[in-house]
Amino acid sequence: MYGIETDGDEIPVPTPLDQIPVGKNERTALIDVYMPSIRMAGETKAVSRTVTLPAWLNAVAIEHNVNFSQVLQNALKEQLHLA
Repeated sequence: MYGIETDGDEIPVPTPLDQIPVGKNERTALIDVYMPSIRMAGETKAVSRTVTLPAWLNAVAIEHNVNFSQVLQNALKEQLHLA
């Protein structure tokens, strides 16, 4: 769907499930896709977030040249099972 939208092609009319030919031991399944989240996944625009952490942890992270944005992105992807 995203490719069709991006290319500016016309989105085809869905075929009713009961009109799709299936073989023996096969069945059709309806797949629902929420396109706004798919479209946003391709966005590279950064947003700023404010986080709070203990002062000691901040000091140690700075001492080790931690990239806070990268660590937060990685942690969020892992937490959301996107990594």
